Amino acid sequence: MNKNKIIILILLTGVYSLSAESYKIGDFVADFSDSLCTSNVEWTLYDHYGDLNGGENKVIWLVFFNTSSRRCQLEAAYTQSIQNLFGNQGLVTVGIGSGWNNEFECKDWSKNYSVMYPIINDDRLNLRSLFTEETVPHHVLIDHNMQIVYTAKGTIMPPMGNEFLLTINSAIQNMNVLSSVDDSQLPENPKLNSCFPNPFNNTTTISYSINQETPVNINVLDLQGRNKNSIKSYTSQTPGNYSFSWNSNQYASGVYFIQLVTNNDIQHQKVLLIK
Repeated sequence: MNKNKIIILILLTGVYSLSAESYKIGDFVADFSDSLCTSNVEWTLYDHYGDLNGGENKVIWLVFFNTSSRRCQLEAAYTQSIQNLFGNQGLVTVGIGSGWNNEFECKDWSKNYSVMYPIINDDRLNLRSLFTEETVPHHVLIDHNMQIVYTAKGTIMPPMGNEFLLTINSAIQNMNVLSSVDDSQLPENPKLNSCFPNPFNNTTTISYSINQETPVNINVLDLQGRNKNSIKSYTSQTPGNYSFSWNSNQYASGVYFIQLVTNNDIQHQKVLLIK
């Protein structure tokens, strides 16, 4: 077990962790804070947690970068354009940078690359190590429940960022829908809805509803009922209606089953992929 990682987690979050692994999709993120480059003000994750701030839910995007990386430099202005696009829908972006030098000082990064979202100096890689041990750029999306719904290395500039943008859309949609969900409007049991479109060519929307907090796994099965792949996996999801877009590029044409597995229930929907 990596004792240094545990110490970092304690210092940054005040929460003891028994795991030395970086956060992965489905994990809930403990609170953390650090100083912004432009001032001594602390940026704190849970300032955007609706359960603690009076109900103002947000989707959080963490942009991990290194100043010496050409890909990070090229991506900087594009990340601001994404924030501009989704900011009024509830997206909050924060840059977490390292590798500062005389050419790229922390306080000057925003000015040099026309970035208006807050930047944190992470030269000791304390924050990056919580989310990845790999190279940057690295992007993390945290939904309004403080649960990771996306984490991956690499640029999100076109044509590489389709999955990233779909996840933002889905997280914001779920946030807005769930904020107005009345538990009495939810089905008595978990429900996997019909996929749309169906039949489909490459992409279809999968939606489901759950009426109580439960682990959720969504799998793809072949015609013989064999598990082909896990599409989504959450250690826990709160009651509500959820939807996301599934891209089936890696699959051949044919009949498949979408499987929803919750704590006490398993459901299936048949889909036909035509290429």
